Amino acid sequence: MAKQTESTNHEVDLDAVSKKVKGFFSRINDLFFDGILFIKKYIIAVIAIGLVGAGYGYYVDKQTKVFEHNIIVTPNFGSVDYLYEQVNNINAKIIQGDADYLAKIGIKYPEKLGKITIEPIPDVYNYISEETALVHLIQKENVRFLLFRQIADKRDMTEVLEEYATAKNYKNHLITIVTSSEIDKEEAIKPLLDFFNSSAYFKQVQQESIKSLEVKIAETDSMVKQADLVLSRMSHTGTTASTVLLNEKTGLNEILIIKDQLIRQQANNKIKKIDYGSIVKETATMLNLRKFTFFTGKMKFIYPFVLLLVFFAVMSFRKYYISQMNKRKAILQENA
Repeated sequence: MAKQTESTNHEVDLDAVSKKVKGFFSRINDLFFDGILFIKKYIIAVIAIGLVGAGYGYYVDKQTKVFEHNIIVTPNFGSVDYLYEQVNNINAKIIQGDADYLAKIGIKYPEKLGKITIEPIPDVYNYISEETALVHLIQKENVRFLLFRQIADKRDMTEVLEEYATAKNYKNHLITIVTSSEIDKEEAIKPLLDFFNSSAYFKQVQQESIKSLEVKIAETDSMVKQADLVLSRMSHTGTTASTVLLNEKTGLNEILIIKDQLIRQQANNKIKKIDYGSIVKETATMLNLRKFTFFTGKMKFIYPFVLLLVFFAVMSFRKYYISQMNKRKAILQENA
């Protein structure tokens, strides 16, 4: 008896679910047919709205263009924080629409600017490179690498590489400028770089750094000559005697290694001398790169769709409003 009751309830449940499914598809079908009737009724308005939206969208597609300009720079003399603050400040002025400030720093057409941002170019291998080769020879470890490894062992590697405290130590950084039209270098790029390089404080640091670098280059040249002298005497006498400050047990192989490291260091010094020509050194510039988004070139389709949705919503509300008013009138008449 209990089994018969359970079977009957199961059949009733299936029948109820079947009716609900049929009712759902029936309502979908009714809505679809109502849509056909609605379009049929307002076919002229639908076509007109579609054409207006497509025409306006086509115009917007033609007029709206976004260009991106990338500048790779090398901040020198510890000017990374200064550079980031200046870029953020200029971006804030762009958002505020402060054209006077932008014109004051030399930008010719400030109304074209949409945004300016800066980010580091990750280069972890250069970051942990052997900048102090002679120290490396003595300590047998790279000090920067040891510090980086200690930090990375306790935290996520990607997080360490991307956070500002690490990223600001990378040599190169990317400044990205977004404009509403094409520009040339004289309009915005050169004025910005001139502005970044106008700091009186960092100009003084630049002068002193160049002087120190020239002394270092001269001393390194002298040390290379001394290494050459030692090697020359060893090749002629076969002994390790020397007037320079070297350990008596220093062998030929270690002298060659020291000379190689000195030459490498000298090459880096000469590259630094080039970079030290500017506080913020421009290394590469890519202008007028067309920026494409999901909506680029699609406004001719989006505007008609949006306008038709608005039209359908307005007409549906109008129909709802009239229906409710008729109900209220009918109730009032019945009560009267």
